[in-house]
Amino acid sequence: MQQIGNHWDQVLAGEFEKDYFRKLEGFLEEEYASQTIYPPKEDIFNALLLNTVLTVRRGLANSHRGRGWEQFTDAVIRKLNERPEPVVFILWGANARSKEVLITGPQHFILSGAHPSPLSAYNGFFGGGYFSKTNRFLELSDMEPVNWQLSQ
Repeated sequence: MQQIGNHWDQVLAGEFEKDYFRKLEGFLEEEYASQTIYPPKEDIFNALLLNTVLTVRRGLANSHRGRGWEQFTDAVIRKLNERPEPVVFILWGANARSKEVLITGPQHFILSGAHPSPLSAYNGFFGGGYFSKTNRFLELSDMEPVNWQLSQ
């Protein structure tokens, strides 16, 4: 599997060598060879918008849960938590909210709510103000706000 392709490769180098990650790589090779998996293999780390599990079989939510991704994404969250600079963590859905215990730095800001999927978006995602709250926190922390507009 490709590595991330930026400074995260160095930050997470130890994770890529661990037994669980090697098993995850083998599992994913089989899955990509025999199933339709999202995202495409070359795009797994493009956003690194961080779900608790970074791949899934088409039409089967949580189909790659319990295969090693959770351990990897926990490591990413721990690395982010170590940063002295403030980080905004947006935890959508029960799987993401379970990661809140890993975020202990008082400089960080945590927002949580319903997952934005079509099944639950109307149960708290819409109207949650996640993007404006994120930008407000960033501005109060003397950081650049995020331009949330999609470019075409």
